[in-house]
Amino acid sequence: MAEADPDGPGEAAANFHPEQDGGEEAPRAPQPPAPANDTAERWGALRASWQAGKRVSPDAFRAPPAWTSRLPRRAAFQTAVPSRRGEWRGKPAAIDWRKTARRWARLGVPGLEVVPLPARRQPSRIVLLWDVSGSMAEVRDVSLAFAYGLVRNFPRQAAVFPFGTRVADVTRALRGPFPLAAAELARLEGLWAGGTRIGGVLTDWLETFAARWLRPDTTVLILSDGWDVGEPEVLERAVRRICAAGSRIYWLNPLQATPGFAPRTRALRTVRPYVAGMFPAASPEDFLRLMRHVPLPQ
Repeated sequence: MAEADPDGPGEAAANFHPEQDGGEEAPRAPQPPAPANDTAERWGALRASWQAGKRVSPDAFRAPPAWTSRLPRRAAFQTAVPSRRGEWRGKPAAIDWRKTARRWARLGVPGLEVVPLPARRQPSRIVLLWDVSGSMAEVRDVSLAFAYGLVRNFPRQAAVFPFGTRVADVTRALRGPFPLAAAELARLEGLWAGGTRIGGVLTDWLETFAARWLRPDTTVLILSDGWDVGEPEVLERAVRRICAAGSRIYWLNPLQATPGFAPRTRALRTVRPYVAGMFPAASPEDFLRLMRHVPLPQ
């Protein structure tokens, strides 16, 4: 049985109360059995960290501010990959035989002159795994704004998966108008302001969604403060599977810009050898800097 993380959950977990926004508590997830020789205080913290999240009212989600329109159309860390729908870029990749036949018909004779088929390119995939547990409540609004702007900028290349003790796919909801997106987010059961099980959630994501989104050119953004009570071995196996697919991981931590910060939680220590970089994610400037200036790892 995993112990509660020594660095969490802290005061932030108490600052978001969905029931005050018109929400109600969802049925709790099954609790782990109490260890035989444990203090009541440690056991209480462990139970809280395993709690399922809550349902919230659509009014709990604030509409994205204007800064999301400044997100670039292509992030600095994205590559250009072949696509049937993307922009026309690059050198000719093949011959457009239909246009070539028409040209030969106009000339009256086949010849060596052909019409090239320009290569189509589009930005590579971005996956955002967004921690919406209680300890992340203080950055919920700016995180949602980034998630919404990301999907609006890259409707076919970006996907968003909020998680706590389970994971959900909200990509399709975020493609629509924000009031409809907020209503869809509010329908999610047992997700908001609960506990965190990062390794188990990543494993579930790999089993359910990786076939669609995980490619060698995919960038996986994990937005989390790293407070977690899951087994570090499970987390390590999950991030190793992501790296084995050729994808790169960036860890976005809202606490990273605070004075004296160091990645001391077990989750952060576990993933550090596997991530391409760790970056702050507590303000609009942090997210804009990430998208504009963080290059591909060498």
